[in-house]
Formats: sequence, C-alpha cells, structure tokens
Amino acid sequence: MRDDCQCIIMAKAPVLGHVKTRLTPCYSHTEALVWHKKMCCAVIAQVKALFKHTVLATDDVGHAFWQNFDLTLMDQGTGDLGQRLTHVVRQQSIAAWRPLLFIGTDSPHMPATRLLAAADALQDHDVVIGPVEDGGYNLIGMAMPISGLFLHTDWGTSNVCAQTIKRAEACSIAMLDMHYDIDTPEDLQRLLKSANPIIK
Repeated sequence: MRDDCQCIIMAKAPVLGHVKTRLTPCYSHTEALVWHKKMCCAVIAQVKALFKHTVLATDDVGHAFWQNFDLTLMDQGTGDLGQRLTHVVRQQSIAAWRPLLFIGTDSPHMPATRLLAAADALQDHDVVIGPVEDGGYNLIGMAMPISGLFLHTDWGTSNVCAQTIKRAEACSIAMLDMHYDIDTPEDLQRLLKSANPIIK
C-alpha cells in the first residue's frame, strides 16, 4: 500500500436528479443514481486498497451514504470544479504536505497500474495528468501546491486538459496514456461490453 502521496476522491453525494444526469433520458434518474453509487463504491474500494492516505472530498459530508466507507471526509467548498479543487489543495497545504492525486468517480474501470504510475510520476515531476478522450482528464496530481492550476478553466468542454497543461507550462509534466470516463449512455455501454466491466 502506498504511503508516499495522498489520494483525494472528488465525489458528489448521491442525490436523485443531481448525479450522472447525462445518462438520461436513456436511463431514469433513479437508474442514474444507482450507477453513480456503483461507480463511487468501485472507485473508493480500489483507492483504499492502493493508498494508505485517502480522503473523500464531497459536496455533502453529512450524507448517510459516506458512512459505509470509513474514510476521512472533507467538504469540497463552493464554486465551480476549479474553485473546489483549489479549496482542497489549500486545505491540504495547511497540514503536513504530501503529493496529491485527485480522481473523480467517473472512471471505475481505471486500472490500478494507472494510479500507481501517477504516484510514481510525482517522484520526479511537478504535475501528472491522466487525459481522457473527451479533452478532459480523470486523474491529476501535484508534487507541491501550484497556485492557479485549476482556475479559469472551461470545465465540461474539450479544452480542459489543454488549458491545464498551459497553466502548468512552467512545471515538469508527466502525461499518462489516453483513457476514457463514463459520462454518457454510450460510455456506459462501452464499459459494460468490455472484458472486465468492473460494475454491472
């Protein structure tokens, strides 16, 4: 189990009609909620097995669902994703700093080797990024706090990864192989048809 970095899982509380909304109308809001919970469980189980220092950063630390996982909980704060990521970095920098890895819950099929490669990369790079096919990323890490890395980003667009790389241009960056995350019904079907679907 790795103890040389801290993995932060960014996760929305499972609230009907507020999670995995891009799966509708092919799936009902209730079905989307079930998929969100399954994805959260898969990601949390994998990360806990790999990293000694794991924190769940969520928009509702009091939600009963999180009581199932015996994890340190952190409030993400408010604002867009960039503001919330920045808030978490600032909170972590107050304590004894460890290199940070951020992942979401949209890639329950992420290989353990990808997470471990990211942790390895932080030993000799300032930033590590795991790009996904839609132009974003499903993993990002930093060896030390980097001011402004997540701000003024066009979240939800195909520009996210490129903009982040631009903001980190003064840093040494390790890029992982291209991957994909689960946003749309097509993404979900791709996962379910794969050799190792992880969730069913």
